[in-house]
Amino acid sequence: MAKLLSQEPVETQRAVVAMLILIKSVAVAKSIRSGYNIGFAEYVRRNYPQVDEDIITMVKDILEHPGGGR
Repeated sequence: MAKLLSQEPVETQRAVVAMLILIKSVAVAKSIRSGYNIGFAEYVRRNYPQVDEDIITMVKDILEHPGGGR
């Protein structure tokens, strides 16, 4: 998926990263409201079991290092 995304225009890449950040914030808010703190990856695994583990890992890395480690 990262290779595919890298072929998209910069505007598309930024939009995807913005959506991922939004998803992460929703996951964090839901875990706080429920009284326990689970990470983004665990939230996705519980709520979206159809998502491939490689995708979860890639998205988690993007969210933790949005500038690509620069």
